[in-house]
Amino acid sequence: MKQRQFLCIDLLNTFSEKELEGLKELVSCKYFNTDRYISPLLRLLKKHVLGKTAFTSELQVKVYAEVFFNLPRPNDTLDKKQRSHLNAKMSILTRLAERFLVAENISNDELQKNELLYDTLLKRRQIRLFEKRMKGDNKILDEQKKVDELHHYQRYIIERKQMDYLYQTGRLVAEDNLPKIISELDTYYLLSKLSLYSTALSLQHASSKKQYDSEVFKAGISELMKRPEYARHPIVELFITSVTLLETKNNDTYTKLLALLDEHAEIVPIYLMKSFYGTANVYCAGQIILGHVKYNQKVFDLMKIMHDKNLFVEDNFIQIGQIKNMVTVACRVEEYDWAEEILDHYKRYIRREIRDSVYHFNFGAIAFYKKDYEAAHDKFIQVDKIDTVYDINTRVLILKCLYQKETEYSEYTMQAFRSAERFFKNHQSITPKSKKGYKNFIQILIALYRTRHNINAKPEDIERIKNKLNEQKVNSDKRWLLEKIEDLRGETRGERRER
Repeated sequence: MKQRQFLCIDLLNTFSEKELEGLKELVSCKYFNTDRYISPLLRLLKKHVLGKTAFTSELQVKVYAEVFFNLPRPNDTLDKKQRSHLNAKMSILTRLAERFLVAENISNDELQKNELLYDTLLKRRQIRLFEKRMKGDNKILDEQKKVDELHHYQRYIIERKQMDYLYQTGRLVAEDNLPKIISELDTYYLLSKLSLYSTALSLQHASSKKQYDSEVFKAGISELMKRPEYARHPIVELFITSVTLLETKNNDTYTKLLALLDEHAEIVPIYLMKSFYGTANVYCAGQIILGHVKYNQKVFDLMKIMHDKNLFVEDNFIQIGQIKNMVTVACRVEEYDWAEEILDHYKRYIRREIRDSVYHFNFGAIAFYKKDYEAAHDKFIQVDKIDTVYDINTRVLILKCLYQKETEYSEYTMQAFRSAERFFKNHQSITPKSKKGYKNFIQILIALYRTRHNINAKPEDIERIKNKLNEQKVNSDKRWLLEKIEDLRGETRGERRER
């Protein structure tokens, strides 16, 4: 029977020990909570469930019996009325957990807290306190080096409240701030729409099924972009350049984007730096697909820049896909030493439970690119379950290693090919199209393997295999198979010369 999910449990499982202690204090405060059952409920969930196991039927009975000790004890499972009673208290705890998170966020964000205070202070005619808060918030924003749409939104809110203040103090006619309000509102609006348009273009690039009307995104901002006070804004200029690159795929625009990122590095927030460099990567990847292999070097140069700017680590962790990308790109331009240095550098930022497997896989990949197939195979067989992408790549690379390193036909290898074929066929996370691509890859690989080791092979087999490969609409690695076909042709010509 499928275990029921509890929103409350899912949320509380994300809480740190310190946050759970804070929530405990909030729940025990009568200002926030008057329900006497919530404190023991939180205590028992922490003791028996959170970070330990699922909230099973057995545990629900145990928790219910201890929380509602004054009610009749349940049987082996909770009945409908008891479940409803427990769920009601779980809902209250969820609301309190949400309230705690809101309070935590506000306490960590002075500007957000004061934004909620402005109207109340003005209504209570607390002018001096309002002025003090306003002065402090403006100082915070003036000292911010990094600017983005949120920065201008906060500026806009402050200017709007400043206008309310001028009105209430009878000074609006003498010293209005309408031009500042309009400027901050327009900048915030312009950045927001450019950001959304950039996202839309990126999604269209990632999936042919995604189509958006560009005029909807451009509506309302075309005139603003022509005004020099906005066009000269560094972040606006970066967004316009990024969007233009996604639209036109022009090398001059690509060069301009990198130059602007270098010029304005001091004021661009890290998340936007990642996004803009991501756009540059998308452009280069598109050029490589078109056959412009020199862009492999450009991608490598981008990776080095992003590494130097420390853009890959977030909250002391790195996405394992980023490590794989860096190693692959470095190997494509034969920068093997850099790939090894990068792997050693980022190892400590990989989640502990998969760290060794990610390390083995990527060192295996480096060995594979260096054509040391024996060493690569030794590394790949040490890789445990990581995620779907790594699992698939490991299996494919093991097959390639077996093909490359064996000098004689092996039935064991044929079984490995067939086993991989079944794996891809039965894998639930792989799309039908991808399954077909992997199946076709393995079938061609098997044919090449048999031909290479002269198993019922004929002289015309190589050409027949190549024709079959070219007829396939999908294949997971057609380029590599074509290279192996050419290698096989070379081996065959060499044998003929020896005769």
